[in-house]
Amino acid sequence: MRIELIKRLGYAETIKILDELHNSVVENRTNETIILTTHPNTITMGKRTDISEILTERRSRLFNHTGLFFSPRGGGATFHYPGQEVIYPVISLERRRLSVAKYIEILAESARVVLKGMGVPAKWDPKRPGLYVDDKKIASMGLRVSRGVVSHGMSVNCLPDSGGFGMIYPCKAPGLLVTSIMEITGFSPEKWMVAKGVAEELIRRIGG
Repeated sequence: MRIELIKRLGYAETIKILDELHNSVVENRTNETIILTTHPNTITMGKRTDISEILTERRSRLFNHTGLFFSPRGGGATFHYPGQEVIYPVISLERRRLSVAKYIEILAESARVVLKGMGVPAKWDPKRPGLYVDDKKIASMGLRVSRGVVSHGMSVNCLPDSGGFGMIYPCKAPGLLVTSIMEITGFSPEKWMVAKGVAEELIRRIGG
């Protein structure tokens, strides 16, 4: 399995890359890849998102240079921004004989361990899929599973979001508060330390 760092991706380009990787892994299960990236200010709507979860009008979004995209992943609305690192594993669950539930458990635990090592005591909440610190969300997960291959993945808030999550009901939870590594520890994490850590921990747990 390879890790590919793409420093910044627009969301439309991300969908194209993930679709191509997904098809490649379906055809050749040894082509598994983990994409690490960040996005410009972007709201994404998962398959279960209702338009009422978007709280800002188009004019306001454009003023704030925030895109809006439908995504094939599960879950509700979320917000991506440059201070957030995103991990997109494209992996054959069939090859690895993993159920979706077990894969979610492993990916969540990989992120939890990395955050703990940075002084962030995050806990996984399966009822509201994500990692939380004092009931504030610091990491979100949204997956797409098709033909035995999982894509899309997890985002971790490294720096404060400057209010972007206020434009939505994050993950179908009105009033949900979000936080970041910097807000909790007072320090800005080294760039890509989080994403690389999660990817490496995931590989360690499921095998290369």
